[in-house]
Amino acid sequence: MKKKILILFLFVGSICIAQKEAIELPKGYGFTVKYSKKSITPLFSIYINKKGDVTLENIKIPNIEQLGDSLLKYREQLRPEFMPWLITLIHADKNTSYKHVENVKSQMSSALLLSTIYRTGHIEDINSGLGVRLNRKSLIPEKKLPAEENTDDMFFEDIGIIEDPIFRMVDDLYDLKFSNAKKILKSYKYKKVTFYNDKKLIINGQKIRLTNKQRIFQELKDTNFIFTFPSAKMTYETYIKNVSILVKIYEENKMTKAFIEISSDLQKIMKKKKVKL
Repeated sequence: MKKKILILFLFVGSICIAQKEAIELPKGYGFTVKYSKKSITPLFSIYINKKGDVTLENIKIPNIEQLGDSLLKYREQLRPEFMPWLITLIHADKNTSYKHVENVKSQMSSALLLSTIYRTGHIEDINSGLGVRLNRKSLIPEKKLPAEENTDDMFFEDIGIIEDPIFRMVDDLYDLKFSNAKKILKSYKYKKVTFYNDKKLIINGQKIRLTNKQRIFQELKDTNFIFTFPSAKMTYETYIKNVSILVKIYEENKMTKAFIEISSDLQKIMKKKKVKL
C-alpha cells in the first residue's frame, strides 16, 4: 500500500512539473523584480496553463473556488514577521484566456494576498516580471483572517496614503454600493481605459494605438487615477502588453501609478444595472 501511495505521489508530482514546463510566459517589457535584501521574501507560486488549469506550488487545484481557502492555509503557516514581504507569483501561459487569470486574482483578493508579480520571459528567471498590487476587494467574499491581522493599513498602489478615500470607493464598487462610490468619485479626476486588443486601447471612447505613447500620456496626465477595463476573452499576453505599456508611460513621465481594475464580472453587473462611471 505504501509503495502504491509513493508511486501515486511521484506520478502527481511529475504531472505538475510537466504542466509548469509546458507554460510559455508572455513577453517581458524590460521590467525586473526586486526582492527585499533585509529579510526573507516568502513567495507563493501559482501556475495557469493554456487550458486554464491551476496549480498552487505543486498541488493541482481541481476547482478554482478552492484556491482562496488553499491560499489562506498557506498564509496562516507563515510567521507574522514575514507577512509584510509576502509576494505571490503568477505564472500564466501567454495564450490562456485572461478570464482564467482574473479568476485566480479574485481568489487571491479574497484571501488578501495582494502583492503580486506577473511573471514574464523565461519561467526559470524569477527576476523577470511586472510587480502590481491587486484590488483589496473582489466579488468573492473575503476569507476570515486571524483577529490580530489588521488589513486597514494596506496601501493603495504607490499613493502612500493610509485609508485614502479611494480605498473606500473601490470597496463600494465591489460591494455594489454604486451610489456611495459615485459620491467619492466627484472629488477626483479619472479616465476609463479599455483594453481593446494588442494594437489599440480605448480612452474615454477614443481608440489610440499602443505605439502612440505620447498621445496616451496627454490623455492621462491630468488624472488622479485611471479605471482599467480588461476583456475576459483577450489572451493573457494581450493583457500584459496593455498593462506594461501603461506602466512604462507612467514611469517615463514620473507619474504616480494608480490603476483600478474593473473585473469582467463587475463590468457585467454594472452594464445590467446601467451603472456608468
